[in-house]
Amino acid sequence: NNDELVQGDQSNIDAENFQEMLASIDLHYVKTVEDFINWENSVSSLLYTEIKKDSKNTEDTFDQLSSEEENFEELSSEKIINNSRKCAEPILKNQEVVIYAHECKKNSKHHFELTADSLIILVAHKAVLLYASDLQSADRALLEMLRKFLQKNSSITVLHDYKKHLGLLKSLKLFDSNNSFGTPLLDTRLASYLLEPDFRAETLENMAEHYLDIQSDEDNLGENEAKQGELDLLIDDETPASEEENNEKQTQAREAKFLRTALLIRLLALHFASTLDDRKQTGLMTDLEMPISRVLRGMEDVGAAVDMQRLSGMLKQFSADAEFAQNMAWKVAGSSVNLQSPKQLQQILFEHFGLKPTRRTKNGSYTTNAEALQAMYVKLDPEEPASQFLGALLKHRETNKLKQIVQSLIDAAHYDDRRIHTTFEQTIAATGRLSSADPNLQNIPNRNAAGREIRAAFIPGEEFEYLMSCDYSQVELRIMAHASHDKTLIEAFRSGA
Repeated sequence: NNDELVQGDQSNIDAENFQEMLASIDLHYVKTVEDFINWENSVSSLLYTEIKKDSKNTEDTFDQLSSEEENFEELSSEKIINNSRKCAEPILKNQEVVIYAHECKKNSKHHFELTADSLIILVAHKAVLLYASDLQSADRALLEMLRKFLQKNSSITVLHDYKKHLGLLKSLKLFDSNNSFGTPLLDTRLASYLLEPDFRAETLENMAEHYLDIQSDEDNLGENEAKQGELDLLIDDETPASEEENNEKQTQAREAKFLRTALLIRLLALHFASTLDDRKQTGLMTDLEMPISRVLRGMEDVGAAVDMQRLSGMLKQFSADAEFAQNMAWKVAGSSVNLQSPKQLQQILFEHFGLKPTRRTKNGSYTTNAEALQAMYVKLDPEEPASQFLGALLKHRETNKLKQIVQSLIDAAHYDDRRIHTTFEQTIAATGRLSSADPNLQNIPNRNAAGREIRAAFIPGEEFEYLMSCDYSQVELRIMAHASHDKTLIEAFRSGA
């Protein structure tokens, strides 16, 4: 019985019985209201129904806290996180709802949006597949029924990457805001991060290989293609497949991958759930991390307005400064040395100028990183040619980095709204801090005038007058003061010392 296998020991899951579980899933296609009603009726008795509503409304937690006077005694973690929350029971009983929205490539260079081309919902051994094209042409009643099903069962829903799914579900017109869907039971991406923050999985397949020891689909595909190639040599069939047959094969392969992904999400949830409960981290995930996901999703959607004219002016200035520094370095060196080449820099610094070599790197060469060059520079007489070369080199590196930062901001603001839509990552830094990518908004310097000038290019958007800047000053020490109840440290913060 595959349901018993799913509920049993994780060590029993191997490639063979994983394929058995996959083959046992009954896939339904929904294009009409009647299709969905039939599927929903077939799974209604399989769903977990004993979730009790907690008296505390997670979505209102931060509004509640914001109205309270700042007080170390009042800022109890119990006001934010319910440590008694559990997630394992529905998952262990195989009575949860697994959803997976497949992201397709952006088809618009004019508007920032996440776009899903399909949605699969898995309950026990019954799955339903809905294509975006069918939903777009479907009766509004079908969308409403699907929306109600997802909302009603959000508390027993398992998915991978809640933040991304908020955008994908909106693209399918199932929800119109980040708060419409509700808080899921478990997000496998957040769960992995909370339980093993040092592990970074690039894909869901990587995560399944790490935790479940299930070989990635790409590896299996490679083996199958190799075997197929061997068979092709033995079979004398010169009749090419028709375009219709090729399209059918591609569709079957895509749908098989959707099912595989949904099953992997289920098995990963099963792997994480009991440990989250035992460590009392379920509340941390649902009461803190998931609301933060909603906030970040909103920030990504809205984006940040920038003064493009100001950025363009800075790009020209930094480009000119970098070129000037390069020419100065070439003049002192007496040759057009490549300032980006460690090998050529070593020859100029340690052979041409005769400077004392820096420490060796792992590959045996001498380091030419900024720290080593700066250490050499401060020890030299400013009148020496080597000092002048190092000064020009360091200036070139600094201005070139600033130029690259500004260029990345200009490139990112290519949508019609002329705003920068970065991606905020919750699950990258092991310390719990957020990171930013595409573009990275956290690598803009703030300790020099040039960096502050770049930051000043971020402006209030249309219809807004002010841009507010907030900083949690010494937040780690404040948390330590609260957690330790250290009277001296608390008094130091209260007194402003």
